Amino acid sequence: MNQILSYAIVFSIAVFIPGPGILALISYVVNQGKRSGFLLLCGLIVGDLFYLSIVFLGLNQQINMDWLTVISGGYLIWFAYQLWGSCLVIEEQVIKKSNPLLQGTMVSLSNPKTMVFYLAILPTIFTDIDLQSKFLVYIITIIIFLGIGTLYIYSFKFLTVSLIKHQKIILRAVACVMAFLGLHNFCQIF
Repeated sequence: MNQILSYAIVFSIAVFIPGPGILALISYVVNQGKRSGFLLLCGLIVGDLFYLSIVFLGLNQQINMDWLTVISGGYLIWFAYQLWGSCLVIEEQVIKKSNPLLQGTMVSLSNPKTMVFYLAILPTIFTDIDLQSKFLVYIITIIIFLGIGTLYIYSFKFLTVSLIKHQKIILRAVACVMAFLGLHNFCQIF
């Protein structure tokens, strides 16, 4: 159960930091309203669940995961380094009328960081995962994404101003967490 809680915390942090998906969500809400925002959010979830499923399939294989652990640890440390000096950029975008559900799915699937995130986090947190735990991870992923996405949809003006105001603290705290997870990966191997 500690592994599930660890996943929930790390995933919550990852979803809360505006990336391409959250930025697209905010843009849809600004330009097309909350209904389109919720449809886009559902599309983002579909894309994430697809990548999550692929990673779970890979974790089921009886292969040596040492190389994946080292690569994912390196990615997390690199990501932490990038976060340490980065800035959040949230701007209004003009979005053509399109199917928000499909757009959300495509935004998620076209973001390589989504799959790399799951590749980096799941082997770090779960050394062995059974079917019941996988089901819980799916449910937690959906609930967290819906919760944080809904938070952005209903309070995007306040949240975006607040995030920009405190971005350095937020990004550096997340960078520390990611660096710790990356070092944890290396310690498992060496």
